[in-house]
Formats: sequence, C-alpha cells, structure tokens
Amino acid sequence: MTRKWKRRFKRKKLKLVVSPGDCTDLNTSVVDCHIGKYLKDFIREQIKQIHEADPVLNNKIEKSGISCLRVQITHWVATAWKQLCQTDAIEKAFKKCGLANDIHGKENDKIEVLDLLTYSPPDKDFVPRKEPYSEKEQWDLYNKEFDAFQENRKRKLKNKQNQSKRKRAKFSFI
Repeated sequence: MTRKWKRRFKRKKLKLVVSPGDCTDLNTSVVDCHIGKYLKDFIREQIKQIHEADPVLNNKIEKSGISCLRVQITHWVATAWKQLCQTDAIEKAFKKCGLANDIHGKENDKIEVLDLLTYSPPDKDFVPRKEPYSEKEQWDLYNKEFDAFQENRKRKLKNKQNQSKRKRAKFSFI
C-alpha cells in the first residue's frame, strides 16, 4: 500500500488490518469464510436451477463449459451482492473475523475461527500481550492444534466406519 493511501486512512482515523496470507483454511478472512461463501452459494443455487429448468442451456454448459455463463454469472453476483448489502451480514462477517470489533475487547466473544480446533475467543476482560509469542510458545500452540486435528480426524474416520457398519447391518436384514 502506498504512503498516499496510508495517510488517507490515518486522516480518516481508520485502522488498517491485513488478513494474513494462507489463512483461507482457518476462516480468518472476511471474504473467504462469510461474504464469499454467501456469493458462491447463491451462484451454485442459480446454476442448480438452470440444470433443473432449462435442458437446452444445460446441454450447452455441458458441451462448452461454464464460461458460456460469464455474463449471467456477473448478473448473479450483482444480485447476490445487493441482497447481501440489505442485511447485516457484512458487519457480522467482519466481527466474526475480529476486524471490526470493539477495541476494548467487549466483542471478542463474537470471533469465530472455524477450523482451529483449540481456539476459543478471549474473554471480554482479556488483556492483550505486550510481547509476541516466543518461538517455544508458537510451537506449543502448533503442536496442540496438530494433536487436536489428528484426534478429530481419527474420530471422523471412526464415525464413518460405524456408519458403514450400520448400513451393512441394515441391508443384511433385507
């Protein structure tokens, strides 16, 4: 960002916050986890309706790919954006990512980091650290999250196996 823009933000008393790269999977980006999801879901629904309602267009899409819908998709995005702007979803998205919350921490409980299993929002009386995490503390946090991820993965696999056993048992009675 250029100095010119930084000065403009400063004059308007806006605090710049940068969402770090490679955090899409952690749902810490406003667009990735909230606004973008809404837009993608809206477009998916429109495409689904085309598949069901217009076999000729559906065949054209199958033959030439989704690119034949570029203009239509642009209209859908505009419609979805207008709908989104008529709600409080954008404000909520920023708050869920911790980017527009009360600077004194009174809204920290609204923060959601969906894919970090060990994360919990700070209490309302949270006092920020004065020093960054040490390398050892960072590794401890990483290992804690990695262990939780592995446990969650095992649990999901076990649930999947149990479901398939139940399905097999159900069919064996038929």
